[in-house]
Amino acid sequence: MLAAVAAVDPLSAGLLAVAAPLVVVFLVLVGHRAQAAADRRHAGLALLGGHLLDVLRGLPVLQAHDRDRAQVEQVRRAGEHYRSGTMATLREAFLSGLVLEFMAMLGTALVAVACGIRLAEGMMDFGPAIAALVLAPEVFLPLRRLGAEFHAAADAEPLLRELAAAGADNGAGMAVDGAAGPVTRGEGVTGPLRARPATSGGAEGVADPRVAPIVLEQVTVRHADRRSPALDRLSATLEPGTTTILRGPSGAGKTTLLRVLLGLTAVDEGRVRCGGDDLSRIDPAAWRRRIAWVPQQPVLLPASLGDNVRLGVDATDGEVRRVLEQVGLLALVAALDGGLDTPLGDGGLPLSAGERRRLAIARALLRDPDLVLVDEPTANLDQRTAEQVVEALAGLLRGRTALVATHDPLPQRLGDRTLRLRAGRRDDRAERGERIATPAGAPR
Repeated sequence: MLAAVAAVDPLSAGLLAVAAPLVVVFLVLVGHRAQAAADRRHAGLALLGGHLLDVLRGLPVLQAHDRDRAQVEQVRRAGEHYRSGTMATLREAFLSGLVLEFMAMLGTALVAVACGIRLAEGMMDFGPAIAALVLAPEVFLPLRRLGAEFHAAADAEPLLRELAAAGADNGAGMAVDGAAGPVTRGEGVTGPLRARPATSGGAEGVADPRVAPIVLEQVTVRHADRRSPALDRLSATLEPGTTTILRGPSGAGKTTLLRVLLGLTAVDEGRVRCGGDDLSRIDPAAWRRRIAWVPQQPVLLPASLGDNVRLGVDATDGEVRRVLEQVGLLALVAALDGGLDTPLGDGGLPLSAGERRRLAIARALLRDPDLVLVDEPTANLDQRTAEQVVEALAGLLRGRTALVATHDPLPQRLGDRTLRLRAGRRDDRAERGERIATPAGAPR
């Protein structure tokens, strides 16, 4: 296009040849800032996505610990942070476009001034002047396209870097960590977790499971994806201050029963009572403040070790150290340079499966619950680690009402009674030495 202008008017072509490189120079200068802003925006998107994933993974536990509403504000703040980052990126992009258009307009204006002066002086014919003015903006059209492509590349470059890094990791034999487990079995939240206490003392008006029995009366729970009920007219009584071992094959309804007691799954038929309180008619948050939940696969929070233990309980460092000592993790803390401030979670200190479960038990101890619900505490652990977890669990269960779902004989020795399930129903066939849980309505 510059050659076409030169054929019509060499002077106009010369002016455009000077202006075009200046456009490129300013485009590069502004483009570096736009690239940095795009990188920050991509990092913010990754942070927001990770935050939402943590919240979704830990939603059952957040509800059990009465922390689900507190996460709404944290998600809102994370979204606001990403929005402001996106606006900053757009400002940089608009600035780049403004510079490009200004320099293109300036080049075209120089051609117009040069042509106008020569027309007024009679040094140039009208035809070549009009042709030069019409062709001048077209000289800058490829530069405009270059600017648009640059911003598209700036958006794509962070993703390309991640894909390249992932390809290198796969080539080196790296594997994706799937230890977090399904959403309904994990724990995970992001950010500081000390907004308000979540201890059993705040559950006034709700019967105390340490004193009143928990009674299941003909409880039936149906899932949309299953033809048969997950729980089928189940009746049982959890005696106050005792530990009931929940046994049964996979799919027997153990997890569903735990979720019912957590208040995360509604009962289709029958009812669950604690003392005189029907759990479907009381405040779920007040009920959950009396409960501690120890899942099979605790997920570490992207926070400090101390905040991982607190999980919504306003406790001092001394109180945190006390419960860590009870579960046998205080020596681990003493060996860390950062102590309780050592970061955990992604990119932080890695913990073994046994250490994670003992940390989950420490969380429960700090809450001082009335009811303890435990899911497969020793699954997939070696004998020595399982014994350490059971020893820590014994301190948590002592004097509290508890329901422990397990296949392993090791934690079963902590139980006072056994509740067997098969296809969602009670199975009262006792093995030698077992004491069967009391059916609802039976004399105690």
